[in-house]
Amino acid sequence: MFFIASVLVLGCHAPLAQALVLRGGALHEQQQTEIVEPAAEAFSFLSIEQVPGPTPSYVKYGKPEFTTFNNVSSACQACVEFWPAKEDGGRFHEPAHEDSSGGVWDRVCRVGTCDFRDPQTDPVGGIVGKGDDRTCITRDPVPWFKDCEPVLLETTATILDATRYCSYREQMFIPPPAGTVSRFAGNSGKPKAWERIGGRSEQCMATIQKEGAALFDGMSFCDSNLPALSSCCETVFNAFTCVAETASAKAGISQSDIFSTLNGEGKQMMETFAQYCVPLCQNTKPEFCEKWPEADICVGPFKGCSGCTSKGGLWCPKLESCHCPSKNPPCIKPPITSPKMCMAPDKEEAAAAPAPPPAAAAAEKAPAAEREESLCKYTEMARMWKPRD
Repeated sequence: MFFIASVLVLGCHAPLAQALVLRGGALHEQQQTEIVEPAAEAFSFLSIEQVPGPTPSYVKYGKPEFTTFNNVSSACQACVEFWPAKEDGGRFHEPAHEDSSGGVWDRVCRVGTCDFRDPQTDPVGGIVGKGDDRTCITRDPVPWFKDCEPVLLETTATILDATRYCSYREQMFIPPPAGTVSRFAGNSGKPKAWERIGGRSEQCMATIQKEGAALFDGMSFCDSNLPALSSCCETVFNAFTCVAETASAKAGISQSDIFSTLNGEGKQMMETFAQYCVPLCQNTKPEFCEKWPEADICVGPFKGCSGCTSKGGLWCPKLESCHCPSKNPPCIKPPITSPKMCMAPDKEEAAAAPAPPPAAAAAEKAPAAEREESLCKYTEMARMWKPRD
């Protein structure tokens, strides 16, 4: 007797045409079961549509949020290369980072082991202090991570290393030695030599050339921006000093040899600095004005309208004072902007401003040690560069 039975396998109902067929009866005094091959193609349970179970809510798959490194030096070099800007609110730096919920904190390159990551959700991780010994980077203030700046200083071995370290420290792109390449990802692609890395990305080579020329030209005492000139001179001074001291201490290279390795952009900056920045620190203000009496900071005080307006200023007739042009001058009456609008010279002299107070004349006779200090602080560098000027 034959019978056909359909069976349930793994919770799936198999079609009758492809079911197991059982044959009953005595064959050599035994029951025998055999599988009858169906005429249709072989059946596969993988062809049955299956619905996967729910994904645990704590698992979020995707691309890793970080790259691991074999050591702290290579990790810090990569971080500084791709994120060179310090978001710490420092002078000429980017402002401190602020997230969407209002939290504010400093963001700089930091380095540490990856063992704090959850290996269930990240490609690396383990128990803090144990397990994974690969190195990770972050810009957020993770307490047990260390700042990359001292790491870069410790691993400096060449002048190229020194320019990279000092570029990050001073937040200004210092061009590398001739024949080498310094890799940095700036705000708009490849950074320019002597450009600030953060803030307004000011190009200090252009600023010093523009404001320095305006300071000395004598055309107008109002056309130069002395704070901008001074701040760029200060940053360039700090950058050069950093490279010289770092390469000398870490690579054993003398300062004279360091400056001789600079490329064309480096040498051009040295010439520009010597022309416009060094004179401000080699002289006191009286000495400076004796050499360059037409410089903007040396012109005036003006005795009257003609002298003021002929040098680019505006004269307030009621206040009898000279000012640089602006949208809101402090004049009570409409200001005078041209010498042709001034009174006759004799009346102007009668209405001239009073002479400088006696204290000014006394200062000129004071000993050198008591005279007004230099306008900037680059005396040491000026002395070092004097044979090159």
